[in-house]
Amino acid sequence: MLHLRTLSAAVSALVVAGLAAPLAASASAPAVIAPNYDSFYSQPASLGSVPNGTVLSARAVSLYGPNQAALGLTAYQLKFRSQDSLGKPVADVTTVILPPSRSGSGPAPVVSYQVAEDSLGLQCAPSYAMRVGSAAVSGSEEFLMMLALAQGWVLSVPDYEGPTSQYTAGVQAGHAVLDGLRAVERFTASGATATSKVAMWGYSGGGQATAWAGELQGSYAPELNVVGIAEGGVPSDIGATIERTDGTSLAGEELGSVIGLSRAYPSASLGPVLNDAGWTAVAKASALCNTDLLATFANTVLDNLTTVPNAVESPAFAAVLDSVSLGQHAPTAPVLAYHAVSDELIPISQSDALQAWYCDQGVADYYVRVPNGGHVQVMLAGANGALVWLSDRFAGKPAPTNC
Repeated sequence: MLHLRTLSAAVSALVVAGLAAPLAASASAPAVIAPNYDSFYSQPASLGSVPNGTVLSARAVSLYGPNQAALGLTAYQLKFRSQDSLGKPVADVTTVILPPSRSGSGPAPVVSYQVAEDSLGLQCAPSYAMRVGSAAVSGSEEFLMMLALAQGWVLSVPDYEGPTSQYTAGVQAGHAVLDGLRAVERFTASGATATSKVAMWGYSGGGQATAWAGELQGSYAPELNVVGIAEGGVPSDIGATIERTDGTSLAGEELGSVIGLSRAYPSASLGPVLNDAGWTAVAKASALCNTDLLATFANTVLDNLTTVPNAVESPAFAAVLDSVSLGQHAPTAPVLAYHAVSDELIPISQSDALQAWYCDQGVADYYVRVPNGGHVQVMLAGANGALVWLSDRFAGKPAPTNC
């Protein structure tokens, strides 16, 4: 097992060297059928009577890093029953990755790791990206997954945006995370069972999915034995993030969010108020991964794409933004949160408010305001604390709080 408390120096060295990717023998990723053409991702005709978390299909897969290195890990894809933002049954997918070795006996501990998917196409989803060595899952995120696997934890890496890539749709994401954990517990080859200790971890967009799963778990999946929720850089107020990024180099995040939420909540879609430039932008963005969204739509002003000003402030869309804002349900499991004080994408005021609310609700909350680094840097800078904290939760140690 990795000695967690020596991780900070290793992480710093990897950041400096730009080598935050798993080490493995070099190999080229094989040709893989894209999700839109792969029957594994198809939606079964009858899901209504199937319980959430039911495994619908399973297959063994090989995983590759974004440097085209074979990871050499035992992994499976599970298609499972879940439900989308409006409660409609859907089939979602998670990738189950087994650790090289596991100490101890009994049911395997499981961590659901949420990648910052932040995209509008299924080819950007981690289940596909990790099979083809796509940079849609960054080397930094795979590095963090390798560190978690080194602890002997089974990983569930869900495609939490669902089959229609509902970017920033928190309820869809929370359902997918929790039902993915249920599916892992029902999948014999994982080594997990219904009594396994489970935890959730994610940063940025993955942090939003993690936090939503944490808020929904008590009512949606109370049978899961969740011992901890580690969430970093969480965009808890999507409306504020949209306002923050409009007209900036990060405006692709704004457009992606507006499209993703319009997919999740069709009755509130901004489609009716798009102008010709808006329809062109939506068509161009409709299947882009995060990097291309940012590159293509840098400095875009949303008002230039609509026939009315401040379209996101319309009553219907504003209600959607309220519905995906965190701070609606108190998590029942302990929470670790970390956020860059100088976060250029997601104002730390969002995390300040959310964690204060958790404390007021009696959550065992430990909040770290990271003084150095911006949004991207703190994903790695906060990893040491997150791994130590998660390890302590699996060990049964009392959860600290600094409320």
